[in-house]
Amino acid sequence: MPENARLPVVVVAGLHGGQRRRAVDELLNGRAGAVVLHHDLGDAPRGIVRRELRDARGR
Repeated sequence: MPENARLPVVVVAGLHGGQRRRAVDELLNGRAGAVVLHHDLGDAPRGIVRRELRDARGR
């Protein structure tokens, strides 16, 4: 990627699980080379954050 190129970023937040999954899948399938970085903050109060990276093919 050229040094001056921009990296498009989309933040998906505030949706229920099923709606969020559909929105993310639509984004992944609509843009070649797109990736998703998901942060599961369910256990954050205990100091645990789970991260998952995936693309249209899966994890």
